[in-house]
This record gives sequence, structure tokens and C-alpha cells, in this order.
Amino acid sequence: MKMIKALACGLIFTLIFQSMTLYADCSALRDNTFRLHIIANSDNEYDQQIKLALRDALLKYTGNYFSSAGTKGDAQAKASSHLSEITCFCQKFLRTQNYNRGVAVAVTKMYFTTREYDSFTLPAGKYDALRIVIGTGAGHNWWCVMFPQMCLPCAQKKSVEVYTESQKDLIEGGVKYEYKFIVAEWFESIVNLFS
Repeated sequence: MKMIKALACGLIFTLIFQSMTLYADCSALRDNTFRLHIIANSDNEYDQQIKLALRDALLKYTGNYFSSAGTKGDAQAKASSHLSEITCFCQKFLRTQNYNRGVAVAVTKMYFTTREYDSFTLPAGKYDALRIVIGTGAGHNWWCVMFPQMCLPCAQKKSVEVYTESQKDLIEGGVKYEYKFIVAEWFESIVNLFS
């Protein structure tokens, strides 16, 4: 019986240690990532088309801002310092589309769910982001990573070289990390209860 208790304790401590390590890796990953989040006015087809058209135009327009960013802090500072220009660009673009809805643009910290992209997965959590809300913002959203530059078409290549090797392994691990992200999210929710 003592052997079973010892094995159970060892297993519990191993799981806690791995959860803490994964939690730290996910936190560091979030601290090095700046995201873009665009929310459509509604889910009707035309509003969704406008959202995607704005996305494409915005990525071309802001490509120069973020291509020279060396860190996530640089990218966030560039977005913050050009917020009025980005807002004006979005408003003008919507007018050229004869789309009579307002747009709200902000740099914010917000929660994202675990998101799988083409070749990588980002864990859920709070990320700094450039957030664009079209009209009432009641429609489906679109998001990507502005730093490192992974949004297409502005990204010429996958810019994951700013992440450490363990962070690259974490986001490029695919399906095998989805379970680990669930464990990390669970661990993070417990940590947040006490903070």
C-alpha cells in the first residue's frame, strides 16, 4: 500500500511540475506575441466580406509598421503611436466600399481561445492585440499574429525565429500539444483564482 501511495504522490508531483513548466512557457509565448483581432458588424455574408476586405487592405497598409519591429514591445508601440492613422485608414476604406458603419480601433489586452493556424497552434490566454470592431461588432471575428509577423499576405515568411526553441516546439507541436494546452489552461485558471 505504501508503494501505491508513493507512486501516486510521485505522479501528482510530476504532473504539477510539468503543468508549471508548460504554464511558464505559455506565459512567455503570450508575452512575446502581438495579435490582430477584427470583428465584423454581423454574420451576414456582406458584413463578413467587408471584414475580410478590410483585413487584406489593413495588412498591406500596416505591413511597414510591423516589418521593422524587432520585439513585441516595438510592434505594440508602433500600433499605439499610429492608432489614429490606422483608425482613419479603416474609416476611409469602409467609405470606399460604400459601407456606412463606424469602426473602433484600440490596442488592448484580451482573451483568445487556443487557435490552430496552418502550421502552428497558440495557447489560449490574454494577449496584447490591435483590435478593430466594425459597426456593432456582433459578427464572427478574424485574428492573426502581427508580431512576429505571421499574418498573410504581409508576412513574406513565417517569422517564428523570435521565439525560443521551446516556444517553437510548443506552437509547432500540433495535435500533441492540444491536450497540454488544456492542462495549461486548467492550471492557469487555478492560478488566477488565487491572484
